[in-house]
Amino acid sequence: MPLPPRGGQGRLHVPGRSLRPGAAPRVRGGGKRARAHAAGGDRTGGNAGKSRRLRRWDAGPAPAASPSGAAWSGHVGVCSLGQKPRAGRGMSVARGETEPVRQSGMLTGGLAVWPRLRPVVAAVGALAVAMAVVLVAKGAQAAPPAGAGPSAWTTLQGAADRNPVVPVSGARAASLAASWRLPTGGSIVAAPAIVRGVAYFGSMDHRVYAVNVASGREIWSFQADNQVMSEPLVVGGRVFFSSGNKGYTGTGAARVRGTGPSALYALDARSGRLLWTFPTVGEAMPTPAYAGGVLYEPTGGGYFYAVDAATGRLLWKLHEGAVTSMSSPAIAGGLAVFGGVWAGAPSFYAVDLQTHRIRWTVPIPGAWGGPDDLSPSVVGGIAYLQVPEGSSTQTVMELAVRLSTGLLVWQRTLGAGAPNYHGGEEAGVTSVAGGVAYVGSPVLHGLWALSAATGQTIWHSPLPVSVRAAPAVTEHHVYAVSAGRLYALNRASGALEGYLRIGQRPAESDANYLAIPCASPAPVVVGKTLLVAGGAQNVLVALPLARLLHAAPPPVAR
Repeated sequence: MPLPPRGGQGRLHVPGRSLRPGAAPRVRGGGKRARAHAAGGDRTGGNAGKSRRLRRWDAGPAPAASPSGAAWSGHVGVCSLGQKPRAGRGMSVARGETEPVRQSGMLTGGLAVWPRLRPVVAAVGALAVAMAVVLVAKGAQAAPPAGAGPSAWTTLQGAADRNPVVPVSGARAASLAASWRLPTGGSIVAAPAIVRGVAYFGSMDHRVYAVNVASGREIWSFQADNQVMSEPLVVGGRVFFSSGNKGYTGTGAARVRGTGPSALYALDARSGRLLWTFPTVGEAMPTPAYAGGVLYEPTGGGYFYAVDAATGRLLWKLHEGAVTSMSSPAIAGGLAVFGGVWAGAPSFYAVDLQTHRIRWTVPIPGAWGGPDDLSPSVVGGIAYLQVPEGSSTQTVMELAVRLSTGLLVWQRTLGAGAPNYHGGEEAGVTSVAGGVAYVGSPVLHGLWALSAATGQTIWHSPLPVSVRAAPAVTEHHVYAVSAGRLYALNRASGALEGYLRIGQRPAESDANYLAIPCASPAPVVVGKTLLVAGGAQNVLVALPLARLLHAAPPPVAR
């Protein structure tokens, strides 16, 4: 049973009107039945249930949005079928059916009755065509089946391996190839979460959106109290996310990252209605992790929180002393692994979820930055991390650490280069699939495939730009995104097989764009669709994978 709202002022966004938390759209007429239909999410508005002679024909979810992002109205409102003909008038048109009237020899009178029947048959024929159009639209534009995405999304990019490929089942789900653009009021710095055909994502415009994956139609949006840089989690019919910004308050040991309200939120997944909020000390920018009914979140105030997902009640907290920017915890083996800075050297931490203590730390003394923004990947008891060391020139290293002990399994130097234009404080997020670790770097241009067991290079593909976001690894391809560019590489060889621009990189002084490198959103593959944020273009884009694979090659690598 959904919990009643606690605190905050969430709003269900319906085009053309705003509603109070939990309120249903107003529907004129129709009595209890129409009001119940409206409460279930219908958006057809005024004429629902207005007359008993009106019958609703639901055309299903909206078709794809226009390139401008405008949403279709969503339904074929109502059909007036008229009154039931009196006896002897030929055909009864009621309840959307046709049935012969068996009297006066009507069916055996041959052409003698045709003049009377002709207008009725014409009307019935027109009605049948309208019904066919509606049914075809409903079948063609229906939302993806329940198999188009998992039933829950419990961690960053759906799994601790950080490979943003959504598992789908069924022929329709696997063949889903959507094409749409949905503009927002701010940059999108985290990938969408995909659950049962719905994409949930946040934006720097302080909103969280729920969007139909097949059509791009906005289902609802919720206004938070601060920027949303986290990726939503979806579990048990609820959406969890966190908010905060990168400003600072205080000085010295009392310095805290995050100004204004910072909090964890829980929403109803169907309506976007606020269920509860939990305020945090310092920003809550990282994507939280969910395990066993508990949300785990490191923050900019040096605290690691454990919050009851059902009630929003604090279960326990640990002051580990580190400020975490965007490092989302990976949960495995009873540990939460994440990064932070300003607690001595920049370090990675493993918090024991049973004892509520730090099990181990991996300090990176020469790191200029990275641990506070890097979300570790964990597969098979190994945590995969990347760190850039140095300031004017940086050496980029990939590390594999034993999860149970924090001891180094292997270390691989990828190369050295000048810090990126944003200051070089970031690191590449690793995707692990089939025993191979795929990773890029903000400092170095290109993508690497490394043996997950030994760190040995399998292939290296030079690219014109740096890649921080975790690549999406499918059966045959590796998809990477950076600075408004999309790349498709052959999974076995690293050969470039597709390229596409989705937005022009603005000037480096553009503050909207500078927010992107610290949390470059990963491309998400759903069936045969690629979902990717358009950077400073403030847009979420869905495009068929085939469009990327058949695109022109990129310019020569610099």
